[in-house]
Amino acid sequence: MGREADGGRPGARDGGTGRWVATSHVSTDVVRSNLVPQLALAGSALAARLGRERAGPGAGAVSARQMHHVVMSGAGADLGSLALDDFVELVDYDPVRHVALVVGRREAPGEAPLLWLLNRVFPGALLVCVVQGEHGREPQPLDRAPRGSFEEALAVGRALKSAGGPSMAGPALAVLERVGLVLVVPPAQDVAAAIAAVLDAPR
Repeated sequence: MGREADGGRPGARDGGTGRWVATSHVSTDVVRSNLVPQLALAGSALAARLGRERAGPGAGAVSARQMHHVVMSGAGADLGSLALDDFVELVDYDPVRHVALVVGRREAPGEAPLLWLLNRVFPGALLVCVVQGEHGREPQPLDRAPRGSFEEALAVGRALKSAGGPSMAGPALAVLERVGLVLVVPPAQDVAAAIAAVLDAPR
């Protein structure tokens, strides 16, 4: 099926990050999705709003659902300057073996389990984004689970559903301990304005 990250040991902890995800490449072709320009704009908007130093390489990931797949920025990508080969298309995620099956040149980001789940919890959303850090907000407690695991993703899903109400498209925003800023952006024509509206909503 291709190579797997972390020495070919599915689900092993990723170095010092404590994240549970391994990558298996279905293909290393560049992702050819019409969502890529939208996601690049989202990364730029987040970097402009939060600060380049808070949205630099490896600081988080932006994602959007495309049919049964999820297109997202890959591991180590700089959110403020995303290029075509910075993206991966998550074809499937195995929560038992902690393996992300992807198309693309990068590894899956550590946030892949979370983005995979949230794009299903909010199937009508325009974007789902995760950026590490508190960004001037008080972090909310999160149910205990292994850092970066699928169990943690389920806990985040519950917290976001509570923050965003019953809508399957968002908006929803939360700053969660151990995870950081998580936002669900509803459909809109202007990506930057939509992100700003979620960030500026009354707390």
